[in-house]
Amino acid sequence: MHQKQAENVLQWIPATQNARFLLGECVECKAWPDFLHSMEGVSLSLTPEEWRAHILKGEADEDGLFVKAIASARREDFVYWLGQETFIDSWPLLRGVCPRKIFGRRKSFDQLWTSLATSSRLPVPPLPAWSTLSSLERRVLICVCNAPQHEESWISSRLLLSADLVHQALRKLVDLHFLVENAALFSPDPFYTTYQVPRPVSAQSFLVDGEVRTFVNSADW
Repeated sequence: MHQKQAENVLQWIPATQNARFLLGECVECKAWPDFLHSMEGVSLSLTPEEWRAHILKGEADEDGLFVKAIASARREDFVYWLGQETFIDSWPLLRGVCPRKIFGRRKSFDQLWTSLATSSRLPVPPLPAWSTLSSLERRVLICVCNAPQHEESWISSRLLLSADLVHQALRKLVDLHFLVENAALFSPDPFYTTYQVPRPVSAQSFLVDGEVRTFVNSADW
């Protein structure tokens, strides 16, 4: 029992303390000019405030500042200059505008978000609905992520919660694509790894050799 209590305390360290531990004196972050230099094609006249404001717009622009930062900046520097708590709160929403060409880089930011926001040992899906989850639902989610392929009864016993509460939480987490159920066993849903914000399909017309041609951009990006 003592060991289980110790694990729970470790698991629920406040995010601000986690952030100081992971990104504070333990990590030497780049100075602002060096951070700008690390991103190709970014204006060196940008101030930190201007950069943050643009990043938090969450624009799905493949040539924008957000994509350049995720594609080339060191993740610790990105989090440092965006703000640790801002990153924790905003990453589940922002990551949806990443194009597929940087999904590999996005994955490393997902891993850092998990460490800062949850203290989970294994990845937790950073979906936009994260902000709507109750503390109990987050506990259930983290439990499943850390120990997948278990039934409701095991999860309930592990968390010392009633079967009804766990059942309701699991149903919601499955509906929101955080978890997937297979043969009554629950695991993280891989949906988050390919999740993107839908991009509006638009048409553009050009005059080509005296003929008007219309090109429709694809929502697949």
